[in-house]
Amino acid sequence: MTCPLTRVGRINNYTFNWERMLSFEGDTGPYLQYAHVRLASVGRKNPHLLPLPPPSHINTDVLSQYSQARDIVFLLGQYPDVVLTALKTHEPSGVVTYLFKLTHAVSSAWETVIVKGEPDLDKAKAKLFLFEQAKVVLGAGMKLLSIRPLERM
Repeated sequence: MTCPLTRVGRINNYTFNWERMLSFEGDTGPYLQYAHVRLASVGRKNPHLLPLPPPSHINTDVLSQYSQARDIVFLLGQYPDVVLTALKTHEPSGVVTYLFKLTHAVSSAWETVIVKGEPDLDKAKAKLFLFEQAKVVLGAGMKLLSIRPLERM
């Protein structure tokens, strides 16, 4: 089941369905909320790493060994263009599609880009920084769509 905005542009008709809109299965608003909450929990579960140092003091090169981290970084870099395109075309579905791509990339990274228990403090901080930036971008995109990102569910 996919989010209707990823398939249906703003000009096309769409039949609203509460059950579909509130489902945690597939690409839905609740799935975006869940992803944001899960990203917010990474910092809470690793308080010894907070506050993070300024970005210039984080060795993000250590992330290059994880293809999933590279995928997230690549997507984070696309965010400004996605927003500009949505603005120019008056089509918010591009932002929706982007947010689902980002959440899927983050979901793929959970098993390999692990923060908790990472013995190398530099690696742990870089991983946490990556997830924090994904949370920031996900939250900003959700706000553009008038969805208030949650920190806890």
